[in-house]
Amino acid sequence: MKNAQREAALSLRRAMSVEERERAGADITDKLLALPELRIAKTVLSYLAAWDEVDLSYVNRTLS
Repeated sequence: MKNAQREAALSLRRAMSVEERERAGADITDKLLALPELRIAKTVLSYLAAWDEVDLSYVNRTLS
């Protein structure tokens, strides 16, 4: 079941246009940076986007 959910999510993400992915990344960034928990956290784990993943580089730069 978990693999089926993962594949479904990957299919949806891969179907997004570059513009849709950029818009989603901007929305996610805004929501993350608005979280008070994120602002006061001493350690935050993140990732560098690969292929068609949402780009969180602005979040990473802002928090570093």
